[in-house]
Amino acid sequence: MASDNRKAGPAAFAAVAAVPAATRPALLAPGTWLDNPSLGLGQLGGANTYYFYPRYFDRQSLGYRRFRQLYLAKQKLPPSVFANQGFELLLFFGNALLQYGPAFQGALATAPAQPGAIFEGLTYPDGAHDSQTVPLLKLSNLEPQLLR
Repeated sequence: MASDNRKAGPAAFAAVAAVPAATRPALLAPGTWLDNPSLGLGQLGGANTYYFYPRYFDRQSLGYRRFRQLYLAKQKLPPSVFANQGFELLLFFGNALLQYGPAFQGALATAPAQPGAIFEGLTYPDGAHDSQTVPLLKLSNLEPQLLR
């Protein structure tokens, strides 16, 4: 399911629930459904429910905790999602400039996936303009677990 529409989630879960459990397909849904108030915890944490979440980051990771600590000390308020993304992109492309020079695009096209400081990582194969790294999550005890 590739829709962020709030009505798509309940409809998709209803359609999947109508299929007998033995033949029920897995549901791959956007991570934004985790914030949909019309979906119950039982639906979100279903056995065959997975989420693709490009902006997912582990709030317990060392990189995020350090960034948050420094950001709070300087700005006196917690970092927004945009601050997280901005920091990650500046760090990534700053390192790419340092490593490959000003014509870094060609080198990034052949470089392996790079781990991120906050997010799961960045990959730009074959001249892609957007990172091709998309984390997949599954809820386990209502906590998001990254699938590797």
